[in-house]
Amino acid sequence: MTDLFVDNADRLRDDQVSTFDTVILKLARSVESAARAALSERLSDIANAPRTVVLDLANDADVSVAGPVLSRSVQVAEGELLRIAAERGQGHLQALSRRRSLSERVTDVLVARGDTEVLRTVAGNAGARLSPKGFDTLAVRAEADDALKAALTLRRDIPAHHMAHLVETARSRVTRKLGSEFGNEVAAMAVSRAARTLGGPSLSLQEAAVIVDAALRAGGADQPEEGELIAWLAEGRVMEALVGLARAAAMPPEMVLRAYQGAHSDPLLFLIRSLRYGWGTFKAFLQSKTDAEPSPEEWRGLFEAFQALSVTTAQRVVRFTAARDQLQKAG
Repeated sequence: MTDLFVDNADRLRDDQVSTFDTVILKLARSVESAARAALSERLSDIANAPRTVVLDLANDADVSVAGPVLSRSVQVAEGELLRIAAERGQGHLQALSRRRSLSERVTDVLVARGDTEVLRTVAGNAGARLSPKGFDTLAVRAEADDALKAALTLRRDIPAHHMAHLVETARSRVTRKLGSEFGNEVAAMAVSRAARTLGGPSLSLQEAAVIVDAALRAGGADQPEEGELIAWLAEGRVMEALVGLARAAAMPPEMVLRAYQGAHSDPLLFLIRSLRYGWGTFKAFLQSKTDAEPSPEEWRGLFEAFQALSVTTAQRVVRFTAARDQLQKAG
């Protein structure tokens, strides 16, 4: 009976499919699990498969029977997927997590109830849409699961703050490992240079702003401390350090980015000096721009320029530059 249906499925009318549905369902309920599993496998990829039969198979307690249709059949509606995800065991959840397309409602249940393998499958499934709550849960679980973390970082839809957190976690782990062997200063420098070598800042200015502002709100602060900026730079989090610098100076991040990317260091020097930040901060920003260390003579010249520039002069120039930029935008 199944052979007859499968061979003619693309030519059958709805009423004819309904007839097969009635007959196959009655026969399928009287056979052993192995035969039901074979039936499930054969019907799982047929778009107009008998709906009642498919649902009967999907609800089977034996995952070898339910698995094929749960993984692939379009005849299982979202309501049924939700109910099965809420009631069945990990084998059924694993089958569901492999579907070509999954809504946020379904993935929320899978993420809430699934074991490690289910979570990894959901995270690695490009057709599984994840809600903000789902991403939050997976990000927390990924802190102790490298495979899950790797799957999440490959997703194109991962929110910027979660990507930054995952990258930061990985960097911290590498830094601790290197620090135990070679010392903390060497470790921080190695991680920072590796991050720049692999492509520089991975976040856009807008994404970095979201992360920095969220961190400031969580800490009840209006701006980051100078030491935080230096730490971010050491970890390769350049865009976040630039946004933090902008927040401290009450300036648009775009303006700070232009100062940082300029061919000359003077705009960055004036900005940092205007905040009464130290030479170490200016040096850290300069070091983050390139792997090529300035010569001792160049460093000496930069240090002398930093010492010679008064805070008052720096503040006056920064205010003038900011006002000029605002006028240019308005005009």
